Amino acid sequence: MRTSLLLTLLGLAACGRGPSVPIRPLPELVMPQSPVAPIAVRELLLVPQEKMIWDVHWKGLTVGRVELAVDGDEVHSRFRTSSLVSTVTSIDHELATVLDRAGARAASQREALKVDGNARAIDAAFDGTGYRIDGQSSRDLKGGRVHTLHSALGALRAWARPGARPGFLTMLLAGEPIRLEVAEPVPELLQDRATFRIDARVQGGASPATVKLWLRAGEDRTPQRIEIASEESRVTAELLDE
Repeated sequence: MRTSLLLTLLGLAACGRGPSVPIRPLPELVMPQSPVAPIAVRELLLVPQEKMIWDVHWKGLTVGRVELAVDGDEVHSRFRTSSLVSTVTSIDHELATVLDRAGARAASQREALKVDGNARAIDAAFDGTGYRIDGQSSRDLKGGRVHTLHSALGALRAWARPGARPGFLTMLLAGEPIRLEVAEPVPELLQDRATFRIDARVQGGASPATVKLWLRAGEDRTPQRIEIASEESRVTAELLDE
């Protein structure tokens, strides 16, 4: 299950289209002291009518494909393992987020995860500082609003700029809150394209992980590449050209 959640995190954290790049070892992630302030933005950079498709790689194999689309104030994504990988393990993850664009946050989500035939669905509603799952009592968290993977991505794209202060985002993943600690963006060339590289780490959840995200240095901040590693797995997303 830890590997499946890692794949899910990678598949849903990306947004946009970019060039295919070769898989290479993930360098050790050097992070400063844990940031103390949540990332706050005035808008979520999720552009209506955006459509995204990219392949997910693990141990040199293409293990699945993610499709993501922004339809007005709703974001939908799906990750499925490939037919070859599904002979060993089958993962199907769908996530739908309704956005509160005025509040720069998620309003609600529906998440469906099926691993080797075992299915689970999670409905959640969000307010300014907490969330409620399947109609249960609201759970408030210290440290700003709670995001879905979709709204967290929109917040990161809006936040990324030279000199942006390190911070963190709280996200709901598979029904559990996790904290994504984010370092200051670093200008870097990726295959001759100007990007901002964002180093981050995931705290909480089944398996802590390190994350590297490259956003194109343009107004749309399109993610070009994502690398995620835990103690037991390393996954890469290659964004596809149109």
